[in-house]
Amino acid sequence: IHGIGISSQVIFSPGTESTIPLNVSNGAFGGAAVDGSGNLYIADNYNNTVHVYAPNVSGGGYTQKNDLAPSLGYSPYAVVVDGAGNVYVADGNNPGAVHKYSPNVSGGFTQQSDVASGLARPRGVAVDSIGNIYVTDVVNSGVHVYGPEGSGGYAKRKDVGMGLGYQPTGVAVDADGNVYIADGNRPGSVHKYSRNITGGFTQQRDVANGLEMPYGVAVDGVGNVYIGDYYDNAIHMYSPDGSGGYTLQSDLGASLVGISSVAVDAGGNVYATDNYTLTKFDLSTAP
Repeated sequence: IHGIGISSQVIFSPGTESTIPLNVSNGAFGGAAVDGSGNLYIADNYNNTVHVYAPNVSGGGYTQKNDLAPSLGYSPYAVVVDGAGNVYVADGNNPGAVHKYSPNVSGGFTQQSDVASGLARPRGVAVDSIGNIYVTDVVNSGVHVYGPEGSGGYAKRKDVGMGLGYQPTGVAVDADGNVYIADGNRPGSVHKYSRNITGGFTQQRDVANGLEMPYGVAVDGVGNVYIGDYYDNAIHMYSPDGSGGYTLQSDLGASLVGISSVAVDAGGNVYATDNYTLTKFDLSTAP
């Protein structure tokens, strides 16, 4: 389903949809992420942890690994993983924080210095190719950007779209550094920002408008944008139209109710959480 062109709208088959069993009692799932090896990370804000699942070598399916921590002591609402396997978790409280965990030699994770603290209900987190962390700020209507320091900590760099009067719930960054922000209002939108010559960000044409409370957003390697629309119970896929805008290509997830996050792996497969399930859409099987 990958490609960029200018034509009339084409609706693609969504491929194979499957629910991934998580063996979690009384979970309430927020964000999900997938790393380069196919491991899945699911933020569970009821049990206050992040569950980690590894793909089975044969036979398909997943096997649960160690949780990020038995109990994090806070409410994890979003999670993202960088290319080195470091995990970043947004604590959605007010005040909240973004915590960082690195893989250790025992197969678990060790907490590092926080990326940021004293945040106002951070509900989304993303990381770019050079390690900058993007955090949504629901109360102040924007996204904070933090860059790594040589000491192992982080320093605030820029803000994206602050004070524009919308409710940023999800955030994603593509390979070119463009930032996509889900406005979780109803009606809501997905806004796009590109870096400018001053090191800040300039708003571009919106990816989509008139959405029913979009909570999650993800972008794949060729620029397709996936939006988890909470009340519309669908994942909308938009592709670049060649003129700076986007065209709706397909809807996924007709069986889901209350989509809270969406993620995409290196193969273009899409993962979504609703309140209690994680669903995978194997788009490699789509024509």
